[in-house]
Formats: sequence, structure tokens, C-alpha cells
Amino acid sequence: MPTEGVGEIRLLSYALRQITRSERNILQVALPYIPYVHAWKHLEIDSRHIVRFRVCKPAERLWTLEQGIRSAKTT
Repeated sequence: MPTEGVGEIRLLSYALRQITRSERNILQVALPYIPYVHAWKHLEIDSRHIVRFRVCKPAERLWTLEQGIRSAKTT
């Protein structure tokens, strides 16, 4: 039986936890699946600092990432 996600978020959990603890945002753009927020909460990643954009076109993805990078530089 195939399953989606086998705990790979644990590889990034320390870094993601530190980002949200410092009250910085995590930008998620065009994810293929919606993350299971309860698992993130269990790993002490603050979902209030997760910003998710659902875009379809490659140009929209690039524009969204560019704006996210620019926004991070100004804060």
C-alpha cells in the first residue's frame, strides 16, 4: 500500500522550528501536497509562521518566490 510522506519532514524540523521560534516566516510555494500541520505542531513548528501559496504556472511560482525573497530582505 503506497503512502505519502514517510517522515521526511523530520530532516528539516530543527531548522524549521528555529525559523518559526525567531518569528520568521516559512514560505511554501506550489506544494504537491498539503502538509499535515498536526505533525508540524508535534515537532514544535509554529504554523502561524507558515505562508502557503497555491500557484500553477511556472511564471507565477517564480514571481511568488521573488516577492518572498524581497519581502524577507526588507524585514
